[in-house]
Amino acid sequence: MDYLPRTGRSKVTGTVRGTLRAVGDMRRVMGDLAGAVSERS
Repeated sequence: MDYLPRTGRSKVTGTVRGTLRAVGDMRRVMGDLAGAVSERS
């Protein structure tokens, strides 16, 4: 399987700052998903 080249920059760069940024981004995504699911009920 061929992989496409990476576009943009990686959020997790092996630094504390990169890790915290990725965690914050994932919390935002999970919150958005939880809100969308609760609106359907």
